[in-house]
Amino acid sequence: KLESLSLFFCDVSDSEQGMKGLSQLTSLTELNLDSRDITDRSIACLAPLLKLKVLDLFSAYRLTDLSALIISGLPELTKLELCGGRITGRALEYLEPLEKLRSLSVAQNTNIGDNGLTLLSANLTDLNLSECRISNAGLDNLSHMINLRSLALVNCERVTRTGIEQVKQDLPALRVVRI
Repeated sequence: KLESLSLFFCDVSDSEQGMKGLSQLTSLTELNLDSRDITDRSIACLAPLLKLKVLDLFSAYRLTDLSALIISGLPELTKLELCGGRITGRALEYLEPLEKLRSLSVAQNTNIGDNGLTLLSANLTDLNLSECRISNAGLDNLSHMINLRSLALVNCERVTRTGIEQVKQDLPALRVVRI
């Protein structure tokens, strides 16, 4: 049975031959759908993939918070890349119930700001907030994330050295900060 599939920049659409066919691959544990054609409707086709542990949706520019709500029904997810879309802090709230999620990248989602960060799971060990609208005040909202080891803040223009030093003090497990 197929466990890992990469459709990196393939022409995947909402058609019967496209995303709907993926819903039949219930043994998948890893799926890469780096595609600008992916929509919320596409993501709905992933709901039957309950064994999925790794989901890569980098470059999914058309995704909204609805996709995060659908993804929250995938209980085995340990790693999620939901980058470059139109998601907001509400999406982070939807992802909170994913108890096994350890690595989350929501890079390039400029609608994510400081407020949504309080809703992130304390179980995360790796978090990528690059190119989100994060400030030093938002970093204060990460203080509950005691297991966080790696934090990416590339091109977060409102984050200063002072904020980075403070988050390092607040999070004792934090070993890597990428700016």
